[in-house]
Amino acid sequence: MSDFPPVYLYKDNEGRDYTLEMIPAASIVHVEKSGLHRRLLDTKDHALLARTKVKVKYLPDPGVADSEVSQTKQTCNGTLPPTSFTILGTGGANVLGSVGICKINIAKPANSHTHWIQFVVGTYRVASNQVHVPVAAWFKPQMHGHGMYFGDTSSSACINNGQPSTYNTRIEAWSVWPGYVVRSSPYFQSTGYTYNDTCGMPWQDSFSTVNNALADNGTRFRVTVHATDDQVVMYQVDRRIGSGNWLAHTPAVWKNVTYATHWPADPNFAGPVYGQFDASANGLAFVGVPVLATAGNWFVQISSVATGWF
Repeated sequence: MSDFPPVYLYKDNEGRDYTLEMIPAASIVHVEKSGLHRRLLDTKDHALLARTKVKVKYLPDPGVADSEVSQTKQTCNGTLPPTSFTILGTGGANVLGSVGICKINIAKPANSHTHWIQFVVGTYRVASNQVHVPVAAWFKPQMHGHGMYFGDTSSSACINNGQPSTYNTRIEAWSVWPGYVVRSSPYFQSTGYTYNDTCGMPWQDSFSTVNNALADNGTRFRVTVHATDDQVVMYQVDRRIGSGNWLAHTPAVWKNVTYATHWPADPNFAGPVYGQFDASANGLAFVGVPVLATAGNWFVQISSVATGWF
């Protein structure tokens, strides 16, 4: 794995390495425990990185809470997103390399209303480990924005030609409700699992294990996402095998994800209406989320990342 794109980590105020993780839905009790959080690396994490020889690089702290208890945040430090990176699933719910940029250091043109992101994906054992990867435009911590996800859709399977497809793509939106007591996980599941009308064509892994060695079948997917400040999302997917041309895989899919419609006021919290869109947010995020605490090893390679506004 020494030739893989780097795994990006972060350092806290004490100089300790940490990664960004989303707590699996089954463990959620309160919404403040379900957003994006820091997890300090342990000896197993460092041993895995040393064993795989994957390169490690660092991003500025994105202002994510340090734990589900104290919610202490560091200042948001803007930067450019990396153009390529690897997200590693290290077994169970642990993930290394999720990328969160709280402020993109690109000038936002006046009167621009659409945040766009484009990237290329190759994966290993994503579907079999029930992993999905949210890709959020208009991101800010803990988890705010709208975009799409690719990966496992088994909780509400996409249907293609009458058959269920459990490795696919969907539009999704995220918002934070401080103080909300989750009973059916509406926050963590967000809106995406109900959006079967935004499913694309099925995906497949790019890598497999053959005779104890990693084999690459050459399949890659190129994803383009447009997300507007009036909460409309469009995504489309192209597919390529080896050095061949990019061919249309999923034509443009559109969805209005207006937060006021899908995120009503929290009846259990005496405060303002939560779940509303913050148009000042200008970050992006790619977050590896294993649904099962028993997940095995998996990885996602992201490359050719580009972003901006129009």
